[in-house]
Amino acid sequence: TWHLMNNETLSLLPDGAIVVNVSRGPLVEHAAILDALESGKVGGFASDVGVSHESKPSEPWDPDDALSKHPNTIFTPHVGGYCDLTYGEEGHVTAAVVEG
Repeated sequence: TWHLMNNETLSLLPDGAIVVNVSRGPLVEHAAILDALESGKVGGFASDVGVSHESKPSEPWDPDDALSKHPNTIFTPHVGGYCDLTYGEEGHVTAAVVEG
């Protein structure tokens, strides 16, 4: 899934599409997303995962990066699945498994 979202796949989207990545950082080629945002091909980009580079598999978003500064982007620190219900249910399921 390395750079599955790249210039080629982004070109298949309708103009103005919104791209959301809640999967893994390496899925998106960041230069391609930035180009698509600047051309209007992509209308917005949101990510709940860190950046991935070949030399550094996962790191937080750089707030000074051109993609981070683009007005049509939103970044969250891998918290998309966090809520009280999620953690409450995880506790019940874990307890049930431990109790057998």
